[in-house]
Amino acid sequence: MCFLFINGYLEYPYSQTAYAASQARVGWEPIRIERLMPDGQWKIIVPDAGAMGGMDRTMTVELTGLVGGPECRLRLSSNLEIYYDQFFWPSRGPRPGEDPYAADVRSGSALRGIRARRSLRMAVSRSSMIMT
Repeated sequence: MCFLFINGYLEYPYSQTAYAASQARVGWEPIRIERLMPDGQWKIIVPDAGAMGGMDRTMTVELTGLVGGPECRLRLSSNLEIYYDQFFWPSRGPRPGEDPYAADVRSGSALRGIRARRSLRMAVSRSSMIMT
């Protein structure tokens, strides 16, 4: 199992901005995740990853079977005003026989798998973010 963790927040638009957008028939577009394929084309791998629900949130997106290989470049895009603070994924998956959903929160074991982070280089453009 592979999950991308995204820390950040969503800046909700002012009511007059949301009203104007609805009048122009422009809807909110949640985060879309694309992967750069070997032929140089971007392929949508997660069409609707959702978005954070306010300030200082962490969200997860399951990418099992969608990422890997010698090079994997991802692009996140949306028309929402989203501020990304951090991206990471666990350095290992669950061990054989280990329940990935079970954790003893009192002992802090729920965080054990996400402390070791894989660093990502990010190139930011106006409308999207590319991670390699």
